[in-house]
Amino acid sequence: MFKWKGIELRLVLALAMLSMTTLFLSGISSFTFNNLNQRLVALKESDIPALEQAARLNDMVRIIITTSSELSEAESNIERDQAMEKIEHAILTMDNIMIQFPEYHSYYKDLIAQVSNSLSLLFQSEIESQHLNQELRNLLEGFYPLLKQASTSLDQLSESSKTKQPPTKVGGLVLRTESPDTGQRPVFVSLLS
Repeated sequence: MFKWKGIELRLVLALAMLSMTTLFLSGISSFTFNNLNQRLVALKESDIPALEQAARLNDMVRIIITTSSELSEAESNIERDQAMEKIEHAILTMDNIMIQFPEYHSYYKDLIAQVSNSLSLLFQSEIESQHLNQELRNLLEGFYPLLKQASTSLDQLSESSKTKQPPTKVGGLVLRTESPDTGQRPVFVSLLS
């Protein structure tokens, strides 16, 4: 039959083994490629949209955080109302996204309820703070004329102490020009209503 001797047989066997190895490896590579392709398609169809929605949720959270800081720094009710509208719009968008994920929806609803309550409390505290600031301004505006009157009275008192006049009555205050210990500093004796 075949009368191959020596090196010819060895070369044919080496080429046959190389061909068989190449066919075996190409079969394994083809199977692995198909398997990987199926996994990537499944990832693309299921997980990529979930990652996109997670990125959108992250953006909405960022908007809520920055807008809540704007809410605390707002100087007027119009700015506060605009900030609250932005926050409510972001929460509504987040709600629409989370409806697509029923396994997380109830957990998300609890978190959104907590965030909404916190933001409502923040909004109320800002309004109360603005109201208290306005009351403080009104109080200081009423107190300023009294301080000015007291300053004028002290100026008059120092002038009257140079001339040694009797106690003066200015703006409901009775002033005495001599102090019990040194006799030189003005002392407020009493307040009259």
